[in-house]
Amino acid sequence: MNARNASLLLGSFLVLSALNAQANGIVRFDNLGAAPERRIYRGEWVWENDRAVFISWTACTGAVYRAALYWGPAGITHDTGMIQVGNSAFFVTGSGAGWFLGGSRTITTTEAGPALSFQVRAWEVGLANAQTWDQAIQTHGIAGKGPIFELQTKDPANVLEVPPTIGQAAGFRGFIFGADGVTAILVPEPSTIALCSIGLAALSLFRTTRIRK
Repeated sequence: MNARNASLLLGSFLVLSALNAQANGIVRFDNLGAAPERRIYRGEWVWENDRAVFISWTACTGAVYRAALYWGPAGITHDTGMIQVGNSAFFVTGSGAGWFLGGSRTITTTEAGPALSFQVRAWEVGLANAQTWDQAIQTHGIAGKGPIFELQTKDPANVLEVPPTIGQAAGFRGFIFGADGVTAILVPEPSTIALCSIGLAALSLFRTTRIRK
C-alpha cells in the first residue's frame, strides 16, 4: 500500500470514527392521517364571573400556526432543557386541518438509534409574528405543548429500518392550546370535548390565581 492510499484509508477511518462518536437518531415529524384526538387545535373561551367559559375549538390550519419538535434524554419527567430539533412545521389545510407536516428530523446523540424523549409544541404566529414557541410565550400569545413521551429512533446505519413517525407514537396526544400556554391534552373518548373544556377552564383559573398572588 502506497502512502497516498494509506492516507486516504486513515482519513476514511477518522471520518467514520467521528460519525460513530456523534451517532444519530432519526424520526419523522408529522401526524398525517391521525385521528381527532391526535390532532392539534386552537381553543376559544371567555371570562365570566372570574372563570373561563369554553366556547369552541378550531383545528390548526395553514402557516398562521406552527408546530415544533423538542427532544431530551429518555426518562425525563419535565420539559425544562428540552431542545428544538429542526425548523417549525406548517399545518395542513382543508380536511387535513390539525395535521402538521415537518419531514425527517435527525437528532445527534451519543449512540445510534436510541430511545429519546420528545414533545410537540404549537403556537399561533399572531400579531407579534412569533416564529418560535418561546417568542409566543414571551409575548403572551396563543401557544401550548403536548405531553412528554418516549420513542425509539431509527439507526441511520440500518437501511432496512423505517423512521418512526411522531404522530403514531404511543405516548403522543393531540392538544388544545390557548393564551399564555394554557393547554388541555386530548383523550380518545366520546367525552373529549367536555373534558377539554373543563381542563381549559381549570388551567386558566389556576393561571389567574397564580398571577394574583
